Amino acid sequence: MKLKSIYILIINFIFFLTILLLLNITLKTSNYLYIINIIFNILFILITFILIYILYIKEIKQTIKLLNHYDENNFSYSIYNNINKDFTKLNGLVESLGQKLKNLQQMYNEVSEENKNYYVQYQLDLENKKQLVASISHEIKTPLAVIEATASGLIDNIFNDDEKEKELTNIIDECDKTTKMLQDIVNIYKIDSSNYKLDLKECNLEDLIIEILDFYKSLIIKYKKNIKILNDLTLKYNLNPTQFKKALNNIILNAIIYSPLESDITISLTDHKDYKVLEIINYNTNISKEDIKNVFEPFYRVDKARTKKEDHGNGLGLYIVKQILEKHNLDFGIINVYNGVKFYIIFPILNLN
Repeated sequence: MKLKSIYILIINFIFFLTILLLLNITLKTSNYLYIINIIFNILFILITFILIYILYIKEIKQTIKLLNHYDENNFSYSIYNNINKDFTKLNGLVESLGQKLKNLQQMYNEVSEENKNYYVQYQLDLENKKQLVASISHEIKTPLAVIEATASGLIDNIFNDDEKEKELTNIIDECDKTTKMLQDIVNIYKIDSSNYKLDLKECNLEDLIIEILDFYKSLIIKYKKNIKILNDLTLKYNLNPTQFKKALNNIILNAIIYSPLESDITISLTDHKDYKVLEIINYNTNISKEDIKNVFEPFYRVDKARTKKEDHGNGLGLYIVKQILEKHNLDFGIINVYNGVKFYIIFPILNLN
């Protein structure tokens, strides 16, 4: 570009000089005047082109240099000091446009990243729902097979009168278990829905726990559990009483059923600087590392042998607990402690009334 500008300047200089020479020859002036005229014209042309170069060509070159050094990735460049106000204004407009483009790119990147996260979450939710549907289909097959086999035996009259009553009771039990499982599944989909909003109101944690323990009094006696409340459980917190009570119900029920007979269960509320922690510990048992990683998965059973068949759940209890507590934005978990298993829920103090 620099050489091209010089060539243009030289060509124009020669062109105008030639015209002036021709004019002077034509006029046939005196030798002195002729020389002075030539010198004057040369100076005039030289000054004119210098001014043109400084005021226009140089500014155009600076603008082109500015654009050549423009960083398309960052929409930025160095601003050059220009003598000509028009080019200074132009460079300012280019800078302003570049900043706007940079802002637009940043907005696009943020929206793109957000959409990417939504898509990843959508794919994850879709995969989880597929697995849940597959697990539901598998789980329903068992009670249906039992009901079908028992009903066929009753039709074929292969049972005596005492056995018939027992088998009919089994059919009713399997129907009850299937009904409860379907109710749990409906509750899971209800909570998992993006449109579902928790109706929160102030609840006393102690009242909910005492109510659940009273409900399971007969089961506590049956399994010979010694329930110990270690300290004051009073905690007023904004919760959905129905759903949160369901979560606590499943936690306490697991502690009662999946621990040895005549063992202790302790319930406590511990204070920390920024939060309070509800701890429910059942003793004389532990959970393997593999089971701890998977206990919140749907249809996962720690008691794979189903040794407590009369009270065995459907494998959705802790999955429902997870759904409910996540909706409440509460941290929780299960860990092994000395000679026991602890379930904990963390209540941030900032949300306390």
